[in-house]
Amino acid sequence: MQFKKDGKYYIQINDKVYEAYDDAGYLTFSNDSSKYGWWFKKDDKKHIQINDKVYGPYDKARFIFTPDSKIYLVYFKDKELVIEKAE
Repeated sequence: MQFKKDGKYYIQINDKVYEAYDDAGYLTFSNDSSKYGWWFKKDDKKHIQINDKVYGPYDKARFIFTPDSKIYLVYFKDKELVIEKAE
C-alpha cells in the first residue's frame, strides 16, 4: 500500500513501512507474487526497490517483471539508456 503524509510518500507492506520519499511509484508484484517493487525519488534521483534491495541512484528509472517473474531494470545513467537483469 502507498500513502502520502506531510508531503512525503510511504510504502507499507504488512507491518513494515518504508521510508519517506519525495515521490514514489505504486507497489507492483511479480506474476507469482514472490517479488515486489516500486521506484522512488530521493534527492532528485530515481531509485528502484525490489523486495529489500535498492538499486540506484539513476537519472530516470523504471523496472518490469516478465511473465516468468524475472526483473529487468530500465534506467538512464550519464545520458545512456541501460537495460539490465536484476538478481
